[in-house]
Amino acid sequence: MWWLSAIYSESDDEVDAHAPGTAGSTAGIMRVAAAEIQKGNGKHISVVHRLTHFSATSDGGVQQVRGCTKVYQLRLVVPPAGDTERELRRWVGASVAPLVYHSRFHRRLQRLWSSLIADVTVPPHAQRVEVFFDVGFLRPENCTPERMERVRAALEGMADEPLRGYDAGMELHLPEPVRCDAGEEDCPICLELLEGDDLAAWTGCSKPHVFHGACLELVLRKSDRCPLCRRSWYIEPQRLRHAKHGQRQSAAKTLVGIFLFVCMIVLAFFTWMMYS
Repeated sequence: MWWLSAIYSESDDEVDAHAPGTAGSTAGIMRVAAAEIQKGNGKHISVVHRLTHFSATSDGGVQQVRGCTKVYQLRLVVPPAGDTERELRRWVGASVAPLVYHSRFHRRLQRLWSSLIADVTVPPHAQRVEVFFDVGFLRPENCTPERMERVRAALEGMADEPLRGYDAGMELHLPEPVRCDAGEEDCPICLELLEGDDLAAWTGCSKPHVFHGACLELVLRKSDRCPLCRRSWYIEPQRLRHAKHGQRQSAAKTLVGIFLFVCMIVLAFFTWMMYS
């Protein structure tokens, strides 16, 4: 087993290139770990997205907005014929957009993800990959290169903080690479002949629906359903149980226990008053 870890930061054309790790009003860092495990356990990619909102301060700095941090965990099952690094680069960034990001953040976060993941190198025999994608937002009207650099520095400082549960968790199958004989059928999206090595099947459909990989990638950036049968690509129809749910249940049980204890004390007091 081996592990790799790194923090990557890049920029795109929405902001001065001298502000690394930012995309307009968005900054991000990425940490990646990869491991080779024994055969039979299957291949998967685990992605944790932590999205944090920041506000500007009067002294030119930034501060974290309380209650505006969201954490999402996705476990993506890699098909047996799939290559973990290829799946990570191509499908993961495109597929998580409609599941995790608000529509107004789709474009900038996909750009940020793409720029950071481009520098990631996964060992060829890695069976498991874990990605932590930490993103910070600042209102566009408050953005300056100095403030965005402070947002990125704040994200790096938060990197080792323990997560306080997940707001949502999902488990998904990634598209499966397939081969088709020339002249068999057309791609349902572009209506051109399905041929070549860049073909993928939507998993979970009653009948496998095959598309050009590039066409399916465009669909995944906007939707989490098969273009033909509209079947969702979740493994389970319901979201995975996550830590915050358990924490809320535990807190509720504690409050009920305290309430019952107080009621018993009050009842005992009135009983003592009646018979004293």
